[in-house]
Amino acid sequence: EHAALNAVTITRGVGNAVDSAVEGRRWPALMNLLLDQWADMFISNPAHLGAIAAKIPRFITGQTGYMLTGLRILNAAGKDGMVLHLPALKPEYSTDRTAQRLRADTERLYRKPTARGLTIGLLEISHLRLTGLYKDAGEAALRLREALHRAQDSQALNPSLGALVEIHSGLTLHLAARESEARSAYEAGFHLAQVSGKSFLLADVAGKLALLHALQGDGAIARQWLDKHEAVIGKVGWGRKMVARTAVMTRVYLAMCDLDLEAATNELGTLPPTPDNDELWSVHAYLLALSSLRKGLPASARLLVEALRRERAYASTAPLAAGLFDEALLMVSIFEGGVTPLEFKPVQADPALTALRHLQMGRHDAALAVLTDKARRMGARRWGRLSLYLDVAARNPDGPTPEAVAILRQLCSGSADLAEISYLRMIPGWVTVSDDLGLRPEERLRLETMVSSSAASHAGRPLLTPREYEILRQLRSGMTRRQIAESGFRSENTVKTQIRGLYRKLEAKDVVQALGNARNWGL
Repeated sequence: EHAALNAVTITRGVGNAVDSAVEGRRWPALMNLLLDQWADMFISNPAHLGAIAAKIPRFITGQTGYMLTGLRILNAAGKDGMVLHLPALKPEYSTDRTAQRLRADTERLYRKPTARGLTIGLLEISHLRLTGLYKDAGEAALRLREALHRAQDSQALNPSLGALVEIHSGLTLHLAARESEARSAYEAGFHLAQVSGKSFLLADVAGKLALLHALQGDGAIARQWLDKHEAVIGKVGWGRKMVARTAVMTRVYLAMCDLDLEAATNELGTLPPTPDNDELWSVHAYLLALSSLRKGLPASARLLVEALRRERAYASTAPLAAGLFDEALLMVSIFEGGVTPLEFKPVQADPALTALRHLQMGRHDAALAVLTDKARRMGARRWGRLSLYLDVAARNPDGPTPEAVAILRQLCSGSADLAEISYLRMIPGWVTVSDDLGLRPEERLRLETMVSSSAASHAGRPLLTPREYEILRQLRSGMTRRQIAESGFRSENTVKTQIRGLYRKLEAKDVVQALGNARNWGL
């Protein structure tokens, strides 16, 4: 029966072969045919594949848990993309029987990996991602890639299947913030996509590589991948909008780096107004926060990030999302003048942005310590040139000297990242440094607009100390003077004095007016 269905596939196409198997209730042969052909069917019309799989009797699909997992994923296929659900329950690997069953199956099948084992491996990493087990998914992706490479050494595999394995492994590793391993998987996926000749796969992986390189600060390479994406996206049928999204986000980010707010806003307008359930939704959210910052609205950026972290509590724990959100809040602090409320403690603060915040507060030695800490700089994902700019500023606490300007001109020669220069101008005493860097008139105009927006965002706003931020938070939560004193092991008179000082800064006579003025100032 399997041989007969293969013959029908060759002579009349896979659709006729599948229909023949369903009509004759040849379930084992159909299962074998789907294992051979599902990858090509999935990238052209996953809804059709899901409809076929749904016709397989429960007594067949129920024999293996992974068939039910596959059906759930196929049922997420919409008209022009996958409509997936982000994790809504707290992920716990030890109680996830599906995850454990998939792990046991893949460990057994990876001993002699075949198309079937690789398919189940794809289901494993997909299930782990969609349940919020991102770090476990990253480890599973590495095992899957190793199995793929061993399978390629021993047999001829469908290149579409191999490409899907590499692309989804790359996405899984990207969400786990394992960028170098994600890049390796994506690049291998692009090679296999070229062998398959499938435009869907080529556009998908080229867009993901463009976004990955952009977020790592490699703008030139990101643009090269955008060119490859543009060459094939017009040939994609089903899922074109879905696979085009990463390219759109890349263009938004690159426009932000160039301080081209108009281009960035236009590109953002082609995306949903708020992040949906796309698996790279956190990048979309990060770009929306950046857009608010560029417009001089840091409070809006902070509210967006804080709201998404509450609403998507488990999806926000993905290492990629956590890092992007921490960075966005750190940038909010920078745009607000360098002071951050005590409740924000970044999990993995970017060293360049941390140094910038120190410099804003006049702590040049602390900034230099961060910039020269090799262990911290090794973990930085980007902002490499910004670190060099800030190192010059940290070593010149009295402002730019002719020698410092000469160094900066050399660093900027060839290509200048305007966003990074704009951050340098936020340091007290360095606002005019860009005048001497040999920038083009249009670049200087974008910088002036950026700095004006940043200054306007906190013009006239009082500068609170960390202690005053803490008292403001406690007053907002309804605590009395006595409760505040007891929580900080201080006397009530000390707290009374501190509250009076806070009221003076906020130009308020009582707590209601103080909280109202604080809200108006974005505090």
